[in-house]
Amino acid sequence: MLIQQDSGDHSVHIKRFEDGCLHINDRTYQQPLVVTPNAVYTDWLTETFLQLDAKSLEKVVALEPDVILAGTGSKQQLLPMSLEPFCAQYQLAIDTMTTAAACRTFAILAAEQRKVVALLFPN
Repeated sequence: MLIQQDSGDHSVHIKRFEDGCLHINDRTYQQPLVVTPNAVYTDWLTETFLQLDAKSLEKVVALEPDVILAGTGSKQQLLPMSLEPFCAQYQLAIDTMTTAAACRTFAILAAEQRKVVALLFPN
């Protein structure tokens, strides 16, 4: 398989995820993050994935993403049922997966220049 260096026009590059730490560009984060191909938002999310609420998602919706990924920590979790009405109202599909998988998927979609937003919960 041919592997090429990412030469996309985005400025945010997730280097790695390990031990509850997200390494993005030259910084290390231990708190939940909203990541786009060109920005990292450190204060938009709740402390844990299961506490995720509509208020947090309103900011994400304003970014007008094509794809929303949710990295739920070391284990995949389902989106809280309380968010179903909000997602239906905005016709949102949020793909939940482990945070490691969300980091990998984000990197691929960002390299394809897709309008992707990742909600990354390290724990």
